[in-house]
Amino acid sequence: MRKVNPFIEDGRDADTMRREILLTGSNLITEFGYEIVTLGMIAERVGLSMEQISALYADMQQVLNDLVGHHLQVHEGIRALTRTDPDLSPLQSFLREWELTLEYLSNYKGTLLANRQINRILIRGFSVK
Repeated sequence: MRKVNPFIEDGRDADTMRREILLTGSNLITEFGYEIVTLGMIAERVGLSMEQISALYADMQQVLNDLVGHHLQVHEGIRALTRTDPDLSPLQSFLREWELTLEYLSNYKGTLLANRQINRILIRGFSVK
């Protein structure tokens, strides 16, 4: 049996909805914290049904993983941009990279702190007693 695409009826494509979900998820995590935010909260803000959001993300951990992946891609973009500027010395390039990275990260600290907290929980779960 083929799974029906829940986005076909209203004309939205899955890639556009993923971007909206990630942006909204990031904003909600920053506002309320990862422990409070649910897929239902994100779905409500984006105007999706639970069926639609569940077709893209099974749980909040998947949303967080995609957010962290997005942040890593942005960092790689910053690195590529600063290291290819012919007007900057290696030291200036390094300093500019950190300046841009810190500025970017300060806008998404809620998401990054949530990822750090989850990683600590996972590490504790795997520690030998």
